[in-house]
Amino acid sequence: MTTTATRSAQADSEEFVPRPRTISKAEGWRRRGPLLPAMVFAILVTQVPFLFTLYYSTQSWNLVRPGSQKFNWLNNYVAVFQDSQFREVALNTVIMIVGTVIISVVLGLFLALLLDRKFIGRSLIRTLLITPFLITPVAGALIWKTTMFDPVFGLINFALSPFGVDQIDWVSRYPLPAVMANLIWQWTPFMMLLIL
Repeated sequence: MTTTATRSAQADSEEFVPRPRTISKAEGWRRRGPLLPAMVFAILVTQVPFLFTLYYSTQSWNLVRPGSQKFNWLNNYVAVFQDSQFREVALNTVIMIVGTVIISVVLGLFLALLLDRKFIGRSLIRTLLITPFLITPVAGALIWKTTMFDPVFGLINFALSPFGVDQIDWVSRYPLPAVMANLIWQWTPFMMLLIL
């Protein structure tokens, strides 16, 4: 009796497996048709300028002499990769990105672990810690340049002055750490939110 019941249960479960519906081409176009204007707009706004950029990057063109445009193939790319200044800038960019991401993730993890416990005022502190992420990058850069890194009135120089540190122009002397500090301040709340 159990064998028959098991077989009938298996047969019933096999019968109720829904088959994938095949959609006709007309039905597919009817469903996807409303998306076409958005797709066309996205292609026009993103891909067409990208293709123009690729085209112009293969040109030798002096804008002072409008008739001097000629096809240069990949010589512009070869010249860029042979330039030592480009290699230095690319290395600085990699250092900035890797350093900022690693430090932001570590600090975000630390803050998320601290804020994962219940305590009085937790919601207020979470809100205050998220605010740097809500500030636009330009405003954040101006805040850091004028209030934190200013050589005369900056908060960092003020905090270091009791220790005998002279006024330092952080943005001019140490631009990479200054930019990284701003980015870390701005992106650590996002990492914290991802981990929480």
